[in-house]
Amino acid sequence: MGLLPYGAGSTNQLRGLVYTQLLMERNHIKLTFRCYTFKRLTYIIFQVNAVNTFEETPLHIATLRSPSKIIAKLLLTSGAYHDPKSGNSMGLLMELALQASSSWHIDVIKLLVRHGAQLNAVEPLGKRSLLHIVAMTGYLPLASYLLEEGVNVYARNLQQKTPLQMAIMFNNWDMMELLMDWCSELEKDVDSVDSKQDISQDDDSNQKY
Repeated sequence: MGLLPYGAGSTNQLRGLVYTQLLMERNHIKLTFRCYTFKRLTYIIFQVNAVNTFEETPLHIATLRSPSKIIAKLLLTSGAYHDPKSGNSMGLLMELALQASSSWHIDVIKLLVRHGAQLNAVEPLGKRSLLHIVAMTGYLPLASYLLEEGVNVYARNLQQKTPLQMAIMFNNWDMMELLMDWCSELEKDVDSVDSKQDISQDDDSNQKY
């Protein structure tokens, strides 16, 4: 009978030592896994922003040369920069706007915007906005999307041309009509606001007297 407490105590002690050892090993494995994950993520981020001899990143290739929305999304979620520059390129967003001819391009532009790209971006050389580019190409669906998102329809490029003037220069009559209609709606809104302000000011003046 006297051996039972001793044996039980030894067993409990042994179990405690084994548990402590397993806990230490598990924590070590966790720490090792976290270090590996961090190194792997760092490696992936550097790789997704790597450039080839043409100064193109994988995102350039996935959106411009060999289009794949799935690959583009994977690259962006893996840390790819949303607007990498490529040589003398205008920027990825501008290049997409220049090439845009289908809903696929608009979807990719929306994807870039969700990852930080700015629709009010201006290309450095000619100071053209996205709407200037689309006014040149005449792709109406992209122009409609940009206008609905609030881009500046009155923006001027380096030659002081507005998107409407660019549409006229490139004989894009449907684009010209869209931009004129949009400008008219904006002016109506401005006139409406001005009228309300005038009425409000008149009311204030009448109350004073």
